[in-house]
Amino acid sequence: MEKKTIERITKWVAGLALPLILVAFLAFGTEAGIGAIAGAALSVANWMALRWLVEKIMAAGDRARAVLVLLLVVKMALVLVVASILLRWVDGIGFTIGMGALVLGVLIGALHGHLLGETSGDDDVAPAEGD
Repeated sequence: MEKKTIERITKWVAGLALPLILVAFLAFGTEAGIGAIAGAALSVANWMALRWLVEKIMAAGDRARAVLVLLLVVKMALVLVVASILLRWVDGIGFTIGMGALVLGVLIGALHGHLLGETSGDDDVAPAEGD
């Protein structure tokens, strides 16, 4: 994935957090709004950690890559543990709305790049004979 695309997705993930929190507060009340804050914070932190790890994995050699992939698995487990702990104290609907920042940010950021005509570079490959 290109650096421009990653930067764009980061902006969308972070940028969608506040509107989603506001939606939770307005539509479902204070408890859901607090849950949305927790969910949005976790989704932004998750994206930033994922982004950092993937950049390191792509630049690393084989040995370092294996360790970084293991670290990626540990990160995923930690996100699940943190989410399960947070869900004991915050509203689940609000938390889900806040976590939507990650999903929507990735989808909209990637679509935005596609609509701007950016490609991943895979399109530069010449077609095989007979195509």
